[in-house]
Amino acid sequence: MTANTRQGGPITPSGTGVRPWLAIGAYGIFMASTQLPWLTYGPVTNEASAALGVSEGAVGDLAVVVPLFYVILGIPSGRWLDRWFRPTLVVGTVLSGAGAVIRAVDAHSFAWALAGQIVLSVGQPLVINAITKLPARHFTATRRTVAVALVTAAQFVGILVAASTGSWLMAEGGLTLLVGVHAVVVATACAVFLASLGISTRIPAEAAVKTSPGIIRMNRDLWLLAGQLFIGFGLFNALATWLDTIQTDFGNPDLGGALVTVITVAGIVGCMVLPTLATRFGHRRRLLMLIGAITTIAMPAFLFLREPLALFAVSAIMGFVLMAGMPAALDWSEVIAGREHAGAVAGFLMVIGNLGGTLYVLAVQPLLSEPEIAILVLTLLAAPWALLAQRHRSEPARRAAEGALT
Repeated sequence: MTANTRQGGPITPSGTGVRPWLAIGAYGIFMASTQLPWLTYGPVTNEASAALGVSEGAVGDLAVVVPLFYVILGIPSGRWLDRWFRPTLVVGTVLSGAGAVIRAVDAHSFAWALAGQIVLSVGQPLVINAITKLPARHFTATRRTVAVALVTAAQFVGILVAASTGSWLMAEGGLTLLVGVHAVVVATACAVFLASLGISTRIPAEAAVKTSPGIIRMNRDLWLLAGQLFIGFGLFNALATWLDTIQTDFGNPDLGGALVTVITVAGIVGCMVLPTLATRFGHRRRLLMLIGAITTIAMPAFLFLREPLALFAVSAIMGFVLMAGMPAALDWSEVIAGREHAGAVAGFLMVIGNLGGTLYVLAVQPLLSEPEIAILVLTLLAAPWALLAQRHRSEPARRAAEGALT
């Protein structure tokens, strides 16, 4: 393979013109919108329980449906993207939009809510797993990293929007307004993304491939990245779920939600800054080691600090580095495995990450009566990150085209 070719034909140098960024922007809008149906009922669990006529546990199950189907479909959907990229994206986008609309048919019916949630949960993995493959079709090297970072940050923006507007929409118009607004936003985002698929890619599509399980099973670096995402997703989900409860027990009621917001906002900035710098200077491994070390050191601060300003500062530092780990790991995985296998590899990594997100929440739950122990356990669960990152080769060999195009 020559320095200016990849499987599928010659590579056109990326970064000129606005059309590739329009495609990434449309994908980012879709990715942000996917967080709305996942978190529709979370901020208003009590009110939704009364409106739907079911228990709070049943309302919680509506949120569980999304990661459950991701675990089931994450890896096969990635392989489908590698074999049938555009058709898989179209099917996933249509299902995602249809599911959001189905929920709005009768916003006060649990049956309609569950049916819509299942439909959109089937569709989302078919599109989300293109998180590295789509940017890699428009850009190479550093600009690809920027694109992956922006799309990742968009997901966290969606989380912020869902969490901050849910209660207000519920108060203004009940479930009808809340579910209806989310349906309109998701359907619009899906339409925009479908339209963007007409934008031609600067890098010709690679031949359809059937990704062998050995591509993942035999690659140590991919397993190391999976372990780090397992920890990263786990820590973020555990903090987002339990930090308010922990801070209340520490004498800071109602502060936990604000701290999670700070973690998320700082994380959005970190996503857009740190992975790009690491790629530009060839320090991906060092960045991941730094993320693991800072997170492990910062976590115990929640044991000792009680002043809100100090807690906000620690939360900002932790969020800035912690959430940058996701785009850094995903972008590196595409370099390691190759664009032709990016869908399957992203699916594998995201499934492992989501498993961590679930298991860490469950691990901390029994410890909430002893918040000090809960924080210590989270610290111990964060510690392996730096060790895993240290075991990477300094920079796995880049593909020839990566070395030629920056």
